[in-house]
Amino acid sequence: MRIPSNFILPAILFLALSCPALAQEEGKAALADSLIEYGPVIIPFESEEKALTFDPLSSAMVEEVRWERSIQRLASTSGEKAPASVFSSSLTFPPRWDGLEKFLVVRTPKIAFTLEINGRRTRLDAAGVDVKIHLGPLLTDEDDSLRLRVWGDKAAGEASELASGFLIVAAPSFHVVETQVRTLMRYPNYYRSLTWVYLFRLRNYSTQPFNTSHYASEEKVMSMEGELKEDYVHHRTGSISQIIPKGKTHLFFYTDHPEVIAGKWNAETPYLYLVTNTISSSRFKFSQVLAERVGVRTTKVQDRQLQVNGVTARFKPVSYTHPALHEAAPSAEQLEGFVRKLKQHHVNTVFVSGIPASLELYHLADKYGLYIIQHLAPEEGKESGLQLRLPMATILKLRNRPSVIAWSAEKAHLDLLSDSLTRLDPDRPLLALTNADAITNLPLASIDFTKLSAEQRAELKKANQSFRMELTNDKGMSISNLYDFAAAPQVKLQWELLAGEQVVDRGEVTGISLGPRQTQRLSLPLGHAQKGAGRSLRVRVVLEEDLPWAERGFELAWEHFSL
Repeated sequence: MRIPSNFILPAILFLALSCPALAQEEGKAALADSLIEYGPVIIPFESEEKALTFDPLSSAMVEEVRWERSIQRLASTSGEKAPASVFSSSLTFPPRWDGLEKFLVVRTPKIAFTLEINGRRTRLDAAGVDVKIHLGPLLTDEDDSLRLRVWGDKAAGEASELASGFLIVAAPSFHVVETQVRTLMRYPNYYRSLTWVYLFRLRNYSTQPFNTSHYASEEKVMSMEGELKEDYVHHRTGSISQIIPKGKTHLFFYTDHPEVIAGKWNAETPYLYLVTNTISSSRFKFSQVLAERVGVRTTKVQDRQLQVNGVTARFKPVSYTHPALHEAAPSAEQLEGFVRKLKQHHVNTVFVSGIPASLELYHLADKYGLYIIQHLAPEEGKESGLQLRLPMATILKLRNRPSVIAWSAEKAHLDLLSDSLTRLDPDRPLLALTNADAITNLPLASIDFTKLSAEQRAELKKANQSFRMELTNDKGMSISNLYDFAAAPQVKLQWELLAGEQVVDRGEVTGISLGPRQTQRLSLPLGHAQKGAGRSLRVRVVLEEDLPWAERGFELAWEHFSL
């Protein structure tokens, strides 16, 4: 398969342009800007088993920095010396890293702070943007040990108050720095036109050029249970031999994957696949394994309607704002409980704003099925070259998540962001959510679910319920499945006939079978009992099976009819 030029990933490695530096202590030099990259960092693993844990610390190519805290008087930006919490660390590299390039990775900086590496300093002030620093030029053959110091403008009790994590990462000189999963429509009118490709970009960090013919790669596509679906082996990462000079990158993509192999992802049937990529070289005696959870789906705006997989979906939104980075972030367990609550209240869409401290919310949305519309905002008060650093990093970090179906922005920022999205993520729409008429099937007046009372949550659940029950003229009842894509789960309908508040008869109906947007007529054996003043009928739809977000017996919908 040949990829058109507008599909090719741009080499987006954000370089520090200009940063205000602390007044330097005598003999302290600045860290070269050319060693610093801004944006998401791809963590290498040494085996497929380790890669599928998705835990960076399980990789033998990653070490976590351990810090010791002290109080020291350091020069500030004003030139005056003041007490500061300084975190220091000294380490040597394990023998297994011999011959590999080394990097310092700063994950999700929370505030501006100063970083010193072997006596060379830089000021990091891009909160929320991961940083990768090439350590090779700072090491010598005589001394390859590492001495680190970090400190902020205010006292801090832990280094975690400065950033989410500090990692030392080893990788081959020619390794992956960027990945992208793209869903494409090759032939719009052909049944099997939907396909997806996995692309990744490799960069040469050595002083010598690399030849792509020295590298082989293997891609495996598996179900989430580990069943192998596809296995592609490529004896070199390119159709022809290419020479990659120092500092340059090389784009590689795998054979496309036909629609028939991959079920489509949506909020009701969130099909996910595990994809591993092993890049190896027998000549240079190394391998690097990457892993990704892939969901295949399309989104587009057509006739002022937002469509998912070609269907005009019914969106039921709430809003969520990530806590400020300096505040305590919710745990993985808390976020999972939050996502399950949203599903139990039939919410299927979340407008998300703020800077994520981690990607846990997005992985949970992929798993349980939630549409996310991520807000992008240029950094205010920054120079023109730095305004887009945070939104571009956010795009690169989230564009492989199937749950993120669209980006949003203030109308004034659309032009500023649209060019970057055309290059970085051409497959998702950018919505101006300040325009109430922009998308007719997407309610904009979303509410913050975390601030709702129990009574308000019950009202939300009732308004969002995915079944509609109506009495028919022949004294029966119709039940409709309001899902856009999924068949109704195994459910039963429970009914109670009431005289005032007293139950005079009750029963249940099983055997309900409904495809997406289908209606079924049910017979209720009410007989003459329904006659009489003040009679009413209360019905409930309850689960007959366990779902990932609710257990058997959970109430999905209810109605109360006056007879």
